[in-house]
Amino acid sequence: MQQSAEYENLDNLNINHSLGGAAEFNAVISNLISRVQTVTLVKVLAVSGTGVSPVGEVNVQPLVQMLDGAGNVYSPGRIFSVPYFRLQGGSNAVICDPVAGDIGLCAFASRDISAVKRNKA
Repeated sequence: MQQSAEYENLDNLNINHSLGGAAEFNAVISNLISRVQTVTLVKVLAVSGTGVSPVGEVNVQPLVQMLDGAGNVYSPGRIFSVPYFRLQGGSNAVICDPVAGDIGLCAFASRDISAVKRNKA
């Protein structure tokens, strides 16, 4: 029984070569995990909305360097309009506004918070 030409190429098929193998799979998973942020150290670059006004926002620069897919180190970009924390209950608050140059923690939301930031509700 003679095989057709289209099946002859399948005899030498190696699943590790066709899918990139475990190394490629590991690289894809590592890349996806590296994009997940929870909390990182940042330097405050600028502050808006200080004093007794409603809670303001800061522009920050993450301090922890990152790796690209090829293993090269690079500095992350700036993050703009990040609301900062105030200990607040009703009309009472502990006001300790950040200033440019401060180092702090920046927490990242798992969903889009732009509507909450815009409407304050």
